[in-house]
Amino acid sequence: AAYCALSLSLNRKQEEPLARLARIAHSNSASDREPLLLFDESEPLYAQVPLFYSDRPVRQAYFSVRPPSEDARRYLDYEPLADLTRDGTRRIILPKKELVRLASDYEIEILAEIDPLVYATIKHKD
Repeated sequence: AAYCALSLSLNRKQEEPLARLARIAHSNSASDREPLLLFDESEPLYAQVPLFYSDRPVRQAYFSVRPPSEDARRYLDYEPLADLTRDGTRRIILPKKELVRLASDYEIEILAEIDPLVYATIKHKD
C-alpha cells in the first residue's frame, strides 16, 4: 500500500520546467539532430534531463563567465555562446532573466515559456 501511495504521488507530480521545455524541443526525426543549447551562468542546467526528453545532442554555453567550479567543468563541457551561434540560429533553453542581458548581442525568438525558463531560438547579431 505504501508503494502504491508513493507511485500515485510521483505520477501526479508536475514535471520540472526544464523537462517540459525539452519535450517541446523534441527532435522530429532521425535527421533532426540540431543540438539544444543550455545556458545559465548562475546555476548549471545539467544536460541529462534535456538530453533524455529532447532526443537531441546537448551543449552547455556561457556568455561572459566560464563556470568557476572545477567540479562543474569536470562533468560539463562549457563553450562560449558566441562560438555556438556563429554559424546561424540555434535552439536554446535559458532562464528568462538572462534575456535582457543577451538581447544586445543576440536575436532571440521565444518559442515557449515555463517559469523560470524559456525555450527559444538564438542567433548572434551581425
